[in-house]
This record gives sequence, C-alpha cells and structure tokens, in this order.
Amino acid sequence: TPAPVSAPAIKSVGFGVRLNPDSARALMSVGINVGNLSAEAIQAQTAKRAAEALANGVVNPIRIDGSRNAQADSGRKLWGNDGLSLGSLGALPRDLNAAGYTFTKAYLTKKEGDRMYSLRMWWEKTDAPPLAVSDDAKELFDAILGSAFEHVHGFVNPDGSMTINPSHRVDGTPRGTVKLLHFAADGNVTYERV
Repeated sequence: TPAPVSAPAIKSVGFGVRLNPDSARALMSVGINVGNLSAEAIQAQTAKRAAEALANGVVNPIRIDGSRNAQADSGRKLWGNDGLSLGSLGALPRDLNAAGYTFTKAYLTKKEGDRMYSLRMWWEKTDAPPLAVSDDAKELFDAILGSAFEHVHGFVNPDGSMTINPSHRVDGTPRGTVKLLHFAADGNVTYERV
C-alpha cells in the first residue's frame, strides 16, 4: 500500500463513473434520473474551475476530455497527472458510511454531443437520512463500483469535496493487479491490491 494521501476536512465525496448507454438504460429502468448538460453549462463549469485552478497556482488547468470537450481540474490530484491504473471503487461506499458520511444523491448526466453517460453518486457529512433506492438499483451500483477501471482520477477540490472519477471498465483482470480503494475517517485514501 502506498503512503496515504491526506484529505482533511472533506465535506462530501462524489463519484463520476462514465457509462455506456446500455448501463445507463439499466439504471434508468430502476428509477435513476438523468439530466442533460448543455454546451453552455459545460463551458460555464469549465470557466469556473479554470479560474479556481489559476487562483491556486495551476499554470495550465485546461484538458480535453473523452468527449472532446474542454475541461478544467481545480482540485489537488490524489494520484498525479496519470491517475491510478486498474482501480476499483467497490469498498468505498462501506468505508464512507463507516467514516460518518451519508449516501445522499445518485443520478445520471449526459453531456450534449456525447454518447456516454456519467453516474454521479454523493456521500456527505449530514444528519439527513440516506437516499432510498431500490434493491435492483443497489445491485447495479455494486456491480458498477465493484468493476476494475482502466483509469481512476481523484481530486480534493476547493469547495471541500473529494471527487473520484473512474473510466473504462475492464473485465477479467488477473488477480493481484486491481487496486481496491479505501477511504478512512481522517480523509486518507489508500488502496490494496486484490
């Protein structure tokens, strides 16, 4: 296990998992809502994050995402520019619950001009009751988060959130090559090989 990356005072933790249309339709069929992001909304979000990044000393915050949209990353990267390879988020929901975070949101987004969707899931420090979802939705969430992903990027953001963004699900990976992510009550994110 590598040295932990400290993330003190994390108020919320969000996942943004890129999904193909079939996986998104399966989630929609069990009641997970979808919202569309217009080109204008994407540009506004990019401009806001770029301004935050520049204010924090990032020289070139703009990158081009898989949909060929300009994006900006304003947070501190957890695993460097290349992120983490072959990561799994399967243990994180349990870890977040144990650390006092509550599962509060789950929804899909779709960017204008992109055939892929993004599953957004949030855990927050709150006294509110957890989001109620069906057993079928829980089963789909577990299958998605338990997958191995080719790339996982993580950020501690200026607003006190942590975001973890995996992409490209990979099946059939050899034992001992997947990194199972863990979240501790002190905000550290580590992993173990499984």
